Amino acid sequence: MIGAASSLWLCACGADVVLRDGGGGSSELGASGASATPEMPGAGSGGSAASDTTAPPDCSVSPASYQSYTSPVELNDLLIGQWRRCIDPQLPGEDIGVEFTADGKFYPLTSDSTQQVVRRTGVDYEGSWVYSPPGSEDPVSHGASEQGFMMLNQVVTSPPRFTNDPRQMRILFSPVLSKYVPLAR
Repeated sequence: MIGAASSLWLCACGADVVLRDGGGGSSELGASGASATPEMPGAGSGGSAASDTTAPPDCSVSPASYQSYTSPVELNDLLIGQWRRCIDPQLPGEDIGVEFTADGKFYPLTSDSTQQVVRRTGVDYEGSWVYSPPGSEDPVSHGASEQGFMMLNQVVTSPPRFTNDPRQMRILFSPVLSKYVPLAR
């Protein structure tokens, strides 16, 4: 690097870690004290909806119950559509939330120059999802899966959970639980 300081931000265990090159060959490592990276605010830090004044009101409410489902058709009815995030982003480019589509894709949502909600597209943003219901062959044990599972970009994770009163979706995009509410239009 020529005559300028630089910073490398990493998210680790729910805390931002910063490696700074202060110029002149020195560097420092430490917790940033900030909740955001320049490219992706709060990425993966699993923040609380209660402390986010911009989160929709239904984000901070503890739901009355979980909605059950066992078939792909039932999951599609619950999952397909646009969801607003309640806590820190879990996907690259996720400024507003995520959209799941019936063709097995998901996209981070952002706003355009007119403040309309739009998908981020391209190889860095488009993801794929596949649901395998209970009884499907578990890809690790090769036995029957008791809970079912979801593949998000070829990564096996628990299937999403949906709540009633208010409606929320809870899904593991990363080791941190992500919480969403339906995006109001």
